Amino acid sequence: MLRSGPQVLRRAVVSMGLDSTGAQHAACLQQTRGLRPRKPFGLGLAKSKWFILPRKPDHAQDEWDELDRLEQRYKHFIESISQFCIEENLKHAAGSAEAGQRTSEDDDEWAESLTLIKQWNEEVAAKRNERLAMERKAKEEEIQNQLMEAERLREQKLQEIEEYIRKEKELSKTYITPENIDKAIEECLEKVVDYNWAMDARGQKYVGRYVTISGEVELPVADTVEEDSLPPLFQSSPSGSSFRRQP
Repeated sequence: MLRSGPQVLRRAVVSMGLDSTGAQHAACLQQTRGLRPRKPFGLGLAKSKWFILPRKPDHAQDEWDELDRLEQRYKHFIESISQFCIEENLKHAAGSAEAGQRTSEDDDEWAESLTLIKQWNEEVAAKRNERLAMERKAKEEEIQNQLMEAERLREQKLQEIEEYIRKEKELSKTYITPENIDKAIEECLEKVVDYNWAMDARGQKYVGRYVTISGEVELPVADTVEEDSLPPLFQSSPSGSSFRRQP
């Protein structure tokens, strides 16, 4: 309703039975009501703002350093541009002869700088080529050594394989095959290996057993052992009796 025009407000007032003149004043008052009253500038600071210190912005030290760096950079650029503009103005003001002479001097200095830079580049290129040649030679020697080591390892591996094959060939003579399995069975039945053995107090070793598989009792044959080779515990005493440790 506040944004409505005066005609709409007038109709509303008339329909409500009010005076049209008063309605016009009311409409004008409603339209000017949106203005915000402001304090005049001459009154100064409000009393509610007295004795209140505004808080200073708290920035990190690196931010201040960055601001200082940007400020110095800006000043440097401005000084450079100003100096460039001054030199350009002086160049144009001095005349074409002086400008041409300065251009010739600049060209000579530029040519001398190019010659010096070319000489430096040649020296650096010579050193670089020498270094690359040394690195290439060292790399070739390293590769040659690696190839020789690989060849030596290959020969060693071949020798190991040949030795393994030779041993397997020798062992293959004792393998049991379908052709000699009957003969191997007969030899196993004929040659019975008995791993039982005993030793007496004199150190004589008796191989075999007292009771055979068939049930016959027999004494095994003792291996002859020299008495001097026996330990002191099993050697005979001077009286003829064997030495016995006292408890």
